[in-house]
Amino acid sequence: MAEDPEDAPSKKEQIVSLYLSGIEDVESLALLTESRPSYVGSVLRDEGLQTGYYDLYTSTTQPMNAYSRFF
Repeated sequence: MAEDPEDAPSKKEQIVSLYLSGIEDVESLALLTESRPSYVGSVLRDEGLQTGYYDLYTSTTQPMNAYSRFF
């Protein structure tokens, strides 16, 4: 019997679960959940699990790399 899509965990739930199971690399989490790294970073930050991730597509409230303005 096929799994009901409504019963499947959301991408956010998948990201949090994988992170708590020990997979802490943003790029790996993005690959495993078929998400963008910026979304993964936002989920982890919003859940208070990781505060150091930022890229060109995350919130501008985060400090950016000194060179990011050139990209």
